[in-house]
Amino acid sequence: MNYTFQARGHKNVLSHHKTTFEFTKDEEIGIEADCIIGVKANFEHNKLKDFINYCRTNNKDLVRITIKADNITEDIRCHLNMHFDDEREIVIRTSKFLSKRTFGILANKASRHLKQELRDKMNDPNQIITVSITNL
Repeated sequence: MNYTFQARGHKNVLSHHKTTFEFTKDEEIGIEADCIIGVKANFEHNKLKDFINYCRTNNKDLVRITIKADNITEDIRCHLNMHFDDEREIVIRTSKFLSKRTFGILANKASRHLKQELRDKMNDPNQIITVSITNL
């Protein structure tokens, strides 16, 4: 099963955070939000919950998150937080820290580990970012 949504770049996307990355539905962010890599995300909470329920039912908590901007892609692997329950933000962490905003833990990359070419594109407010989540 997979789920795909889109987000937009933003001039304040810095991608410096060493342990997380985040997509938000917010339209504006400040420079202190150094883990946010996409704004205006159009994910649907109920569809994410359906995805999680499918993974739970099938004992599959490992997922691949593919981030694409133009022809540049990045794959990240993480374990699902089966208790994710946030309607505005999706946070992926390299740690085991859980909160309702945490969608994935033990990720193999954080925002600062993404390809520089991708990080540069995410800094463009006109850039459309496509995010696909696939269970493994």
